[in-house]
Amino acid sequence: MALLAPARSLAQGGLGDWLGTSGASRLLSHQLLLPAPPSPAGGSVLEFDVGWSSSEAPEEGRILDQFNGTLSDLSGRNTLPLFSWTASSLDLFPRLPGFLSPPQGIPEPASIPAKPPIELLLLDTTLSFHLAVAIPAELMGRPVRLNLSFYDNLDDTPSEGWISGARLVPEPPPLAAAILCTAVLLFRRRRTPTPPSGSAPRPGGRAG
Repeated sequence: MALLAPARSLAQGGLGDWLGTSGASRLLSHQLLLPAPPSPAGGSVLEFDVGWSSSEAPEEGRILDQFNGTLSDLSGRNTLPLFSWTASSLDLFPRLPGFLSPPQGIPEPASIPAKPPIELLLLDTTLSFHLAVAIPAELMGRPVRLNLSFYDNLDDTPSEGWISGARLVPEPPPLAAAILCTAVLLFRRRRTPTPPSGSAPRPGGRAG
């Protein structure tokens, strides 16, 4: 049975959640339109949670269920690959000829608890990550489209792929980011207690 979670409005202008499962169709696809937010620096960051759950096992020569995501302009001529996920591998921001690459390098994914858009019976292998990637210049200043597809090999072993909380947020200007970092460091320094004059902390003990 195929399950599609309807898109819904989220905070900061983001659009929706989507989930595809195996068992009904060879290929499920969906598109989410994300309006680019205004930013003083003109930059934007795409943030989203993505998850995969499957009972498939890697097997040489076998075609597996696959969950893919890309970000593109409305024409599709400029496309940034986001992820390609199967039971055997997770390929984040794959570098492909003729496609865009993240302008600030490959961001580190943050592992998070699995939270599908709708309640599911999670399968044998379940992983979920939060991702944030800067938008390439070719996609700036215009609406962009999040393209999602779920390929089902039509065997009896189930898989599920989902995305949630997809949104574009303004990228802070470099000066603003530097000021914020400095303020955080000063705040932490003020909160650090200073030992009384004339005493020094002893390893494993208190100052005396």
